[in-house]
Amino acid sequence: MPLKELGGALLPDDLAVACRRQQERCQIEWLARPSESSWPLSVALRGPSDRQAADAPGAVRAWLSAWNDFDRASRDAGRRASVVWRSLKWRTMGNVTVPERVLFDDAQSVADCAGMHRHWDTLNFRWQRLIEQHPIAAGQRDCASAVVKAAQWSDADFWRLMELLAWCEHNQGSGLYLRQLPLVDIDTKWIEGRRGVVEPLVRILLAKEGDIHQVMGLKRAPATVRMRLLDAGLRAQMLGMEDLQMPVGQWNHAFVHPPKRLLIVENLASGLALPDIDGAAVAMALGNNVTVLHDIGWVHTADVLYWGDVDTWGLHILSRARGVFPHLKSVLMTEAVVESHRHLLTDEPTQDARPAEHLTKDEAQLLSDLQTGRWGERRRLEQERIYWPSVCDDIHRQWPKRAIALS
Repeated sequence: MPLKELGGALLPDDLAVACRRQQERCQIEWLARPSESSWPLSVALRGPSDRQAADAPGAVRAWLSAWNDFDRASRDAGRRASVVWRSLKWRTMGNVTVPERVLFDDAQSVADCAGMHRHWDTLNFRWQRLIEQHPIAAGQRDCASAVVKAAQWSDADFWRLMELLAWCEHNQGSGLYLRQLPLVDIDTKWIEGRRGVVEPLVRILLAKEGDIHQVMGLKRAPATVRMRLLDAGLRAQMLGMEDLQMPVGQWNHAFVHPPKRLLIVENLASGLALPDIDGAAVAMALGNNVTVLHDIGWVHTADVLYWGDVDTWGLHILSRARGVFPHLKSVLMTEAVVESHRHLLTDEPTQDARPAEHLTKDEAQLLSDLQTGRWGERRRLEQERIYWPSVCDDIHRQWPKRAIALS
């Protein structure tokens, strides 16, 4: 801690703390572009004034001794860090030589002072191995940042990373699924848990843009949509099956006479509980992936309703859905529904604080009310908690019972 009796004069331990912060701020740059960094690095030392020194001569002697010991230990250890001394003439103590600043010759000397030499040795070793195997990484800050993010990885995991990068370089466009990679001890979970390191490295090394599947030339599992068929005529076209999940594109070919109505519900339980509705299907539990419905041609000509949780995320999903289907209407997502169910509100763990682009005036106001805590901080109404008879009544008001020709 700085010496209070000397006006906060710094001790070598304080310098170690400053070096630790400096290394954390600058280590990416020091790895990627060492020749462009400003060396030697100069760190100014705060010292006492003449008056402060006169009031605490014992503290001054301890302070000077500490910096002399630091300077001698630095020279003896070959750390390439040195104290710059300055001669002063104080009225009360006469001529005195005090430490003015410390010069560090390189990143290694900063790490030594910070007590992080093992950390820096690991980073530097791994960085050198990376640029030896992949020269294109040299000078790339994103690559250096990835190495820093992996600083706490075990050596075994680092060498797995190197094996993965080498495989990617020699097997571009393999067309395999992620789980099929023929690499020892590297599975989907290993890669998914380390995407923040793997993805930027692969993008730069292969000079490609996109997510990990696109850059590595891998297949991804097709997006699927789960629907319940709420109309007997629709079920008859599917040999009596009611609840089906299949890749998005296959829904284009599932029906001779496709649904005329589609209800999109945010949560699975809500969709499973719905009664029969003439000419209707219900798409369930898509969340933010609701936009995949764009690839189903018949949805664009259907009457589409959206029903989700009355919370900030549910309203943003509604906005996303309407961005794809401008004619879409919402149901059971109103101020009146919230007011009538205040006793059933629960906490929304986190909120989406952004405005949403594709909401009606009333929906946008509802979103604002939730964000500003009109019904309490981070309160929401989950769709399953709404009084079920009123759910059925509201949907039937939107879609009155009548014969819907599927042809």
